[in-house]
Amino acid sequence: MAASADPGQLTLFVGTVGNVTLLPNILSSYNIDPLRDFRPVTQLTVTPDVLIVHAGIAIPHGSWAGALMPAATSDEDVEN
Repeated sequence: MAASADPGQLTLFVGTVGNVTLLPNILSSYNIDPLRDFRPVTQLTVTPDVLIVHAGIAIPHGSWAGALMPAATSDEDVEN
């Protein structure tokens, strides 16, 4: 694994939102701290992210997720 690789070696790690941002926050056994264990070199791509929740989940009015709702319902932003 790149986080435990010998610093004297040339090791390349391509991270994604999942393994760099989400997993360290939802898995207590994921013993990697991206800010401590890695140094950014370049940005390879730009990938849009989407937050999806079940329609039955109540989102309080005025919350950050509520602010996203108008964007999610705009027909001009939806590709078929």
